Amino acid sequence: MLKILTYFKLGFIFLIFIFLIVSYKYLQYPLAGLLILSLITIKKDQFKISNFKLIFFLLGFFLLNLISLFYSENWIEGWKTIETQISLVLLPLIIIMDEEFYLSNKKRILDIFVSASLLGIIIFITRFIYLVNLHYLIEKYGKITFLGIIRWLDISNSQHPTYISLAFLFSIILIVHSFSEKSKYYWIILKLTSILIVLIFIYILNSRALLLSVFAVTFFYVFKFLLKYKRVYIYITLILFLFLFSYLMKSSRFSQNIEQIKSSIDTQNYENIDARFSLWIDAVIVWKEKAIFGHGIGDAKHRLLEIHQNRNIEEAFVNKHNCHNQFLETATQTGAIGLITLLLVFAIPFYQSIKKKQELLFLFLMISFINFLFESMLQRIVGVVFFAFWYSFLWFVYYKDKKIKKLN
Repeated sequence: MLKILTYFKLGFIFLIFIFLIVSYKYLQYPLAGLLILSLITIKKDQFKISNFKLIFFLLGFFLLNLISLFYSENWIEGWKTIETQISLVLLPLIIIMDEEFYLSNKKRILDIFVSASLLGIIIFITRFIYLVNLHYLIEKYGKITFLGIIRWLDISNSQHPTYISLAFLFSIILIVHSFSEKSKYYWIILKLTSILIVLIFIYILNSRALLLSVFAVTFFYVFKFLLKYKRVYIYITLILFLFLFSYLMKSSRFSQNIEQIKSSIDTQNYENIDARFSLWIDAVIVWKEKAIFGHGIGDAKHRLLEIHQNRNIEEAFVNKHNCHNQFLETATQTGAIGLITLLLVFAIPFYQSIKKKQELLFLFLMISFINFLFESMLQRIVGVVFFAFWYSFLWFVYYKDKKIKKLN
């Protein structure tokens, strides 16, 4: 019976990973299934207070948001955000209390995520081919590039490209991590092919935050490679890395930003560099108004929209844009106290990952931090679930058996 429940739990985890990529609106169903099964299989001896100290800052961050409801006038808006962020507490609790399951299945979970990512790409491509007559469109829109047509026709099925690209990039990290295991030749070829396919798809989705994350991850692996191999390989790697970087700068949305930066320097209007600059300026204005405790999770968005309107940022006001930066989003909602708490959520495991050379945890925190700078990741359920699951799994569980071995 326990074995059957284990397979069901792994099935729900697979569905969570699939819906993270393909369609966010169904996420709550496998989440509920995983929660129910976890409550059934959890053992009483795993309820140790010492186990819960690791979620102190995540829990603190969530509670600050919850408390801020009491000094918010717009309870409905605030409660929606609380419902979205509930997984920040539920997933860590599930993983800590059901630790034995996650420890014994940790490799399976990594493999399931990679499989879900590759299946997600197959689903996107199949849907795209089925719905679109590419030959007709290429003839009709002869002046548009092939990649331009693909982006215009929504290959991502209306899912936010940054969030699904983040999942794809993490799957690449997991594939690269699996090279440390001994594999047969055909498995190595399959893994390299998978990495190439996922990279191409990330490039097609063309999220600047993710392209920057790809560059950061590539730099990490290049640096790791340089420390290990001879000089001739070092020079070859550096040349290839610089070539890749220059190509990305010229052929992606970064090229537009470079031109905008030049134009903005000439006119001294730095908000023209990117729409996010205006959003960040407005967010700082809102934060300064209530710097310590913020406007509350219910009122911060409304106040931000008022600033957009006052400063004639029409697109941001009409489309009801948030801060597009989770750190500023938190600062406007719960002030400096919330911002410090969120920074500690990153800082403590980040320090541990460096000190104990926990590569997966380090890379996950790095790419998450980069994307927190460009998106309000914890305002959407997809960002909350992705961050909460992997944050908890990698920090609380994944390296734990190694600690036990060292103690023994």
